[in-house]
Amino acid sequence: MTKGTELTDFERGFIISASSFGVTKEEVGEKLGRSRNTVHTVIAKYKENRATTVAKRSGRPCILTERDERQLKRIVKSDCKQPLSVIRENLAESVKHGGGGVMVWACFTWNELGPLIRLEGKINSQRYVEEVL
Repeated sequence: MTKGTELTDFERGFIISASSFGVTKEEVGEKLGRSRNTVHTVIAKYKENRATTVAKRSGRPCILTERDERQLKRIVKSDCKQPLSVIRENLAESVKHGGGGVMVWACFTWNELGPLIRLEGKINSQRYVEEVL
């Protein structure tokens, strides 16, 4: 059996307030278009722990953020026949900063500091021995 639509906060509040005024579960259910069992469950949960809203559900978090969803809608609106590979490429985040850096080598002993050596480019073991040691 499939579940129906989620009750809104208004419907939950209506059920709780109507039951506190003595309206029967059947009457509340008819008024909202919900089953008597649904009304009973809401009232029982309210009496048990004063819950008027749905508990947060666990589960896998969304992969796309709200920003990603807006961007995806823009991409699809601009060209709805784009292949998935192009859309993925457009959604992938790219680094807009970075670049240069400085690599240095230094040492110290118990009584003195060693030299500070600036290294340019990539370094391998042979170059390390030549420039640092």
